[in-house]
Amino acid sequence: MRIAIPFSIPKDPRIGGAYYYKKTILTQLLKSNIPHDFFLISENRKEEGSLKETFPTAQSLCISEYEPLFLKLLKNCIYIPILRRWTQPIVVKKNRDVFISLIKKNKIDLVYYTGQMECLEPSMPFISTNWDLGHITIKNFPEIKVEAVQEKRVHWYSKTIFSSSAVFVESDAGKDEMIKYLSYPEDKIFVIPFFIDPDEWLLRRGINNYTIVEHKYLFYPAQFWPHKNHENLIDAYNLLYGQNKLSGIKLVLSGSDKGNVQKIKDKIATLKLQDEIILTDFINREDIIGLYQNALALVMPTYLGPTNLPILEALEAECPIICSDLSGHREMAQDAALYFDPSNHLDIAEKMFQLIANKNLQVSLIKNAKKVKLSSKFNHKKATEALENAFSKIEKEMY
Repeated sequence: MRIAIPFSIPKDPRIGGAYYYKKTILTQLLKSNIPHDFFLISENRKEEGSLKETFPTAQSLCISEYEPLFLKLLKNCIYIPILRRWTQPIVVKKNRDVFISLIKKNKIDLVYYTGQMECLEPSMPFISTNWDLGHITIKNFPEIKVEAVQEKRVHWYSKTIFSSSAVFVESDAGKDEMIKYLSYPEDKIFVIPFFIDPDEWLLRRGINNYTIVEHKYLFYPAQFWPHKNHENLIDAYNLLYGQNKLSGIKLVLSGSDKGNVQKIKDKIATLKLQDEIILTDFINREDIIGLYQNALALVMPTYLGPTNLPILEALEAECPIICSDLSGHREMAQDAALYFDPSNHLDIAEKMFQLIANKNLQVSLIKNAKKVKLSSKFNHKKATEALENAFSKIEKEMY
């Protein structure tokens, strides 16, 4: 088959896990021997150049080559506020027409969207990717309750996704959610296990850029959204701090601000924990690897699952894990983690103290992490096999 992949790489790593998911899955896909032709679709020449730098051997198609001159002029009008309302709907429709033309002229059989809720034209055979059903599982959080977000998700999950030829999810837990909440056809759901690039983690990296000591801090890398649950984590930390049970262990929180960071800073200041809890903005890949490798543990109290990238990163770093008791977390970490109820700061504090106070438990979790890595399906080989099997089955269904 000739398979097109639009929106190949997000432009900004600050968006978090989506960036690394797309980059990792495409890197593995393009260097595999899967017997299909893959074409990366870029919006313009600049983006095409970036894609070629990242994937020099990939075949690419550029949407702007198929755009008529009047559409290019209309796109410039979008940046003029007084004209935006009139021109934007026209541009959206014409963009769809251009995409259809590109697909047909290049005899593309299937479009594979590697990100969630992506689709340029639902009438053409396509594969969608699904990471979560947050509008159902954590529907009361403000970032999900926003009317535009709700409208987009409801439309997608009630209509568009049911037009897809298949849905790729990254875990059995994700598949179970699709069946449970959407009654989605089981035979159209394919588990493509997420994985990380182990080569990134071969070098031992330091923590010289931060005022912390090796194995004397807990680490939580997460964007500052309310559903990431920093507040309950801070309450748990404060409880142990007040009871003198932390033994000098600090807490490092890293991630981009999504509108909630000032609230977190104010809470830390109110509790007088500014010297104990360290906040950083988005940090580069080398630093984040070093923070995992030198942490006492990853602590992850997020409400949203079913899976999360930091669980796999901690396993690769052989860093003990304390995390929310989510089905996807258990599928990934198995017995290499301690699990807590994210809504209960007392439970979070209890699991944190268990790890801090028990050296044997720390050693046991690291030992279990090594075993889990060896037996886990969340690796590039299993993902490649799953992709090849999925494409083969989809091709048979199509022809």
